Amino acid sequence: MSYSNLQLCFRRRSSAARPSIATVVPTRAAVPFEARGAPSRFHLCGLLHGGLLACCIGATCVATMDAHASPMNVRMDARVAAQSAPTITTPTTDSAVAAFLAARAWLDADALPAVESPLALVSLDATTAVCVILRLDGRIVGVGEDATGDATMVRRALGRAVTKALGDETIRAVRQTVGDRVTARLSLELELAGALTPLLGRTVADAAQRVAPSRDGIAVLRAESVTRAFPCRLNAADNADRPDRTIATLLVEAGLPAKDLPQYTAEDRVSLARFSSVRIRQDDAQSTPTIIERGGRTIELVEITPALTRALAAQLCARLAGQVVARNGNKSSESAAITATTTSTAVALLGTLNPTAAMYDPPFAGERDGALAAFALARAATTTSIPLPTRTHARARANALLQSLLMQSLDARPIAVDAYCALALCTLEQDAPQHSSAMRSALTTRIVAALARANETTTNNAVAPIDAAALNETGNPAPVAEEKVDNAARANEPELIALLAAAALALDSSESRTAAIAAIDALLTHHESSRAQLVDATLAIALIAQSPTLPPPLRARCVEQLARTVEVIARVQIRAGESEFSAGIPADLDGGLLLPSAKGRLPDTQSLRVAAGVASAQTSLSGEPKVSAATTTRHFMRFLAQHIADDPWVGGLRDPASIRGLVRGSLATDDCPPSALIAGLLLALEAIRAAENP
Repeated sequence: MSYSNLQLCFRRRSSAARPSIATVVPTRAAVPFEARGAPSRFHLCGLLHGGLLACCIGATCVATMDAHASPMNVRMDARVAAQSAPTITTPTTDSAVAAFLAARAWLDADALPAVESPLALVSLDATTAVCVILRLDGRIVGVGEDATGDATMVRRALGRAVTKALGDETIRAVRQTVGDRVTARLSLELELAGALTPLLGRTVADAAQRVAPSRDGIAVLRAESVTRAFPCRLNAADNADRPDRTIATLLVEAGLPAKDLPQYTAEDRVSLARFSSVRIRQDDAQSTPTIIERGGRTIELVEITPALTRALAAQLCARLAGQVVARNGNKSSESAAITATTTSTAVALLGTLNPTAAMYDPPFAGERDGALAAFALARAATTTSIPLPTRTHARARANALLQSLLMQSLDARPIAVDAYCALALCTLEQDAPQHSSAMRSALTTRIVAALARANETTTNNAVAPIDAAALNETGNPAPVAEEKVDNAARANEPELIALLAAAALALDSSESRTAAIAAIDALLTHHESSRAQLVDATLAIALIAQSPTLPPPLRARCVEQLARTVEVIARVQIRAGESEFSAGIPADLDGGLLLPSAKGRLPDTQSLRVAAGVASAQTSLSGEPKVSAATTTRHFMRFLAQHIADDPWVGGLRDPASIRGLVRGSLATDDCPPSALIAGLLLALEAIRAAENP
């Protein structure tokens, strides 16, 4: 039996793939942190200080230690201290390119040089470890790491990755077809790790708060070994959004018992560190490599032009329309999609796409997202900047969604769904189905009843919650059990009332106008001294202010609320390089917000509905607030563009075409929820409308 040079290299040094996120690599130079002689103060950012954002997101706070810091995590040796010095702590792009070209050449030649050969040497600046990922058609088939610290790291890491790839069942099948040169078909991703810097924290949770998800690598030092988690591997496994879990996993993989940091003793010789890195990746074996940041590239603000905004709106509209499919169980294939003229098929909006698993989980979106999607598609269908074929498609899908949603039982339908359906129906009125009059009548009855109940129960400085089950089939309110109302419902109540009022104004009956005006007046009066609680209602209030039937005095109050909201948002919006508040925050977060309702620490697309409201408010504002809203909207558009699934991010995933055009929930995760796509489309549409109606 004969073997290629590549095969011979690995028959001598094969190893089984470890089912873990990291590789434990003994290093002569890595020794535990040593305690400093005298502790000094570690300054934490205050909750009301703008620097908190930069501290928590931008990087680890490399500062002296607080008296409350964990003893195990304040031991620092001279080596790590030297690595923390303001010298070169991150590998250079030139090193990454040189390493990539060398590794790519070895793969193409189907031969690796011997480790002892001068041909195996690749000089790397400020690099402490190397990670290599090999893919076949987007699927990971081999991973290898090395942290020996010399010029053979690329060769060693690639060797380990190829060893695992050659053991892959698909690779073995390909070899039978194409022969030994199978490695030439593998795409390459390579990451160079920089110097370790101390990661301080009394607990795992504390330390995790100082990690920038998807950007920072994490390491556990135990005695003379270092266990690393490279960002490329965390991103590939879609695990980067939970640094606390990564740290806990690394501790176990380092051979330590599963417990929190204060429970380790000095004898355990354990400490935490983080590191920066440079990643370079190609989509396939023939494509040009690209430097990757959080899986993609940073969108520059200068790229956000009116033309790009229109292009993004058209792209998002087409993608959202394509996510409306027939409920026939074939959720992710094109055969499930309804035709442009379908009006009777029960349809639904696809749920959250997990690109890593290549599946929708859940398979379908909730009713509220479906109704909001119908409104967004209706809005797109009446935006002339969108190409006519795309508008026609959007109109058909909006109508299909409306009919499916409104066929459901009244008792099971949340009142917010009725509000969005009413807004969509009124937007599509010029081309609505013949039975739209019956739809409008039923929606008017329910929405007016809900607003009346809200107005009647606004007492003792509390707005009573509205519950879908509290409305019977006639639209009359029924008692709501207190235990059915959770804190989230109470927190979102102002937004729901404003949404119902906007829908009532759009329905434009004398009864609905009266109910809407009373609700808006009560809402603004109730929150006169707590305007911040109306931020989530910005889009609804902007729609209310645009209603031609709103009395001028009440419109003026809505515009005043919008102006105050824009002022607040402009102060807390991340604007890289433009304010002290944004200092130290990565440029790929420019335009994002940290909302109280956000689930995570990293700014994410939960802010896009507020962004759509700010964009929509431009048509009602004037003077400085209008200028501020326009500037804020442009930064929001940059933030949206950063989260749209596109190259080079999709190149590292299976079936890029099925992902392209969706909107990521966060830069720390791969998931693409429908809410992000819907809100992104609304933002782009409102930005277009504002630009066309200065």
